[in-house]
Amino acid sequence: MKNSIQDKGGNPCCSCGVCAIICPVSSIEIGMDESGFYRPKVNEDVCKQCGVCKEVCYKYLQSPENNQHFFKDKKIFGAWSKDEDVVKMSSSGGVGGELIVHGLSKGYLSCGVIFEPEKERCQHILAESKEVAQAFCGSKYLQSFTAGAFSQFQPDKKYIVVGTPCQIYGLRQYIKLKKWEDNFILVDFFCHGTPSYLLWQKYKEYLKTHHDVDALKEVWFRSKENGKWHENAVRVDDTTGNRYFEPEAFKKDLFFKFFLSNSCLNDSCPRCLLRHDICSSDIRVADFWGGKYKDNEKGVSLVALNTKKGEGFFAEIKERLVTENCTFADLQDSQRHRYYIVHKRASKVMHLLKTDMELLEIYKRTIKPTLRNRLKERVRKQLRKLFNNNK
Repeated sequence: MKNSIQDKGGNPCCSCGVCAIICPVSSIEIGMDESGFYRPKVNEDVCKQCGVCKEVCYKYLQSPENNQHFFKDKKIFGAWSKDEDVVKMSSSGGVGGELIVHGLSKGYLSCGVIFEPEKERCQHILAESKEVAQAFCGSKYLQSFTAGAFSQFQPDKKYIVVGTPCQIYGLRQYIKLKKWEDNFILVDFFCHGTPSYLLWQKYKEYLKTHHDVDALKEVWFRSKENGKWHENAVRVDDTTGNRYFEPEAFKKDLFFKFFLSNSCLNDSCPRCLLRHDICSSDIRVADFWGGKYKDNEKGVSLVALNTKKGEGFFAEIKERLVTENCTFADLQDSQRHRYYIVHKRASKVMHLLKTDMELLEIYKRTIKPTLRNRLKERVRKQLRKLFNNNK
């Protein structure tokens, strides 16, 4: 048995990339595999089998023995920025943006995700200014490449880092080993999962064929142009001025049909231990879905304060926010799923994404609801509506 991340673990690889930056002999590289996910590759001729990469790796994380919901005893808020422009630019209530701006004002470098049109991927970058950090606003529904930015962290500087729960877990383990924890504020979010880049490639071809959108310039996965936070518009602009805009993305956009069907997520996503069981961030944010803010169409952030450091940092920006104390029950109503059920045709979807078949045809052959299933879902919705009205 080799003493490296090549060892089998209890969990699948989550693609966080932290193993590459902690390796003392640089024997690990992060690259895209044939299924469209970032994976580490170990150079066995260089690797010293020291095992330090395993100390940051999600594959070897154990489930908590008490099976208690991590957020049960945490302070929970519903919040949104008092600056309407900040709220409009954000996916939810703008709390993440306010945290970053405050961090910059206190001398922290910010580390977040941008969509890079030239590389046609998402990646983490470091920002020293509010202008650069503005690109972090808005949700990105693709895996981000972390190794480039994370490798730039230095022991004599302070950072506020936003990432998925698995990226923040790996980073927390890394800064613990480095004894740098005092220099970091870590922020994550309730994460549905990350889909394969094969879906993204097919989606771009679909936009070109059906909507005349070619060389991408900007992508807004969660635009509020339609003024309706709950419906979530998607907007894609290309370099020639052509635009694709779908005002009801979660219901009608082809990318989101695959994403929300759980048919091409990373293997670690459906039963992620970091969704409700374990959390490594100082602050977790999310869209405050559920009944509490169902009539708010501007956007509300769910905020969970997980450490004393997180509580202190959030207290420093509360004057910039409208905040409301919320309960653990509110959080559960907003973020209901502990685990996700993998679509029964997921393996077929992944197979077809590797072929020349168009995305629309893959949808029709795999995840498009049948008439029978549509009728069953309609009945379920009516029953839920009756149940809620009778509460």
